[in-house]
Amino acid sequence: MTNTTLNLTQVIRSASYQLRAKTDESWIDELAEMLKEGEQFSGTDAPTVALHNNKYWLTDGFHRTAAATQAGHEEMEFHVVEVESEYDILLMAIKANGKHGKRNSSEDYKSMVEALMVSEHADTFMKHKFAIDTRKLAETIGCSTRHVQKATATLRESLQVDMDTFVLDRRAEGVSNNAISKEIGCNSTTVDRLVTELKQDTSAKRNSSEMQNTQLDTSAKRNSSEMQNTETINTIPSQHHDSPADAFLADNEDDFSLIDDELHDTFDDVPFDINSTDAVKLTSAKDLGDEVDPKDKQAVEMESQHEAIEYMFNNMSKFTTNVLTSFIMQAQAELKQRTN
Repeated sequence: MTNTTLNLTQVIRSASYQLRAKTDESWIDELAEMLKEGEQFSGTDAPTVALHNNKYWLTDGFHRTAAATQAGHEEMEFHVVEVESEYDILLMAIKANGKHGKRNSSEDYKSMVEALMVSEHADTFMKHKFAIDTRKLAETIGCSTRHVQKATATLRESLQVDMDTFVLDRRAEGVSNNAISKEIGCNSTTVDRLVTELKQDTSAKRNSSEMQNTQLDTSAKRNSSEMQNTETINTIPSQHHDSPADAFLADNEDDFSLIDDELHDTFDDVPFDINSTDAVKLTSAKDLGDEVDPKDKQAVEMESQHEAIEYMFNNMSKFTTNVLTSFIMQAQAELKQRTN
């Protein structure tokens, strides 16, 4: 990498490599005033350009370069890095935002993710046909998987819908789960789990529809007083969700979100969906003897998955295990106080 003085007209300021979601005009004004007063963005403070096919592409310093133009400068010093491809230019632009300057916003991370997902190397950021590799995206951008998960939330939901549709269509055609998994590029347990969930969801919707029809027919035959009694009988209050465990989780929501990234990545292909919040609820129910309403379907399912916690502890990194253990011990202490 060398420093070279370039005419500003030689430097291409492409929106493809300006990965800030918004340009800070007030910051440009401030920088322009600094330049007018004699400040020089040179040496280590110089903007960076990528040299590719004899063209200079700005990758770092869009605000500084805009300020130089606004201040009436015709030339400016730049770091020049020669690269082999347009993808290398994109990677330079992404890395630049993580090194210095303003902190990246959620929209900035979303802009970076979108740029990578439409690049020629987009396939390298997919675990399979319908699943984004959030860990690899995070490593490329230089941020935590939490930022990438937030930036890709809508896309991941859309891909999940597409996967559901694809699996249902292929099953209707008589294709086996194993064959479907090969087409998608995932392991067969993932498809097995999805098929089971889709069947349960379909059954639940059918039962819900039948129940609604029954309730409508019943309500038409009963007077207002009888209908109120029926609603009282059919309403099942869930004490589980108002338990001391839920209160503790609400108070510590931010702390638990910090360790869920690894849990989601580590257990992506196991036949259950569980995180640190579930771990605390399950552990509190087991160790403190919390009563679980058998009519509370979610609570029953969570309690039946208690073995999953042991599996998690046996497979997580030592750091995450220690953190989660600490949270659960704290939860148990607080829960005992709240239930006494």
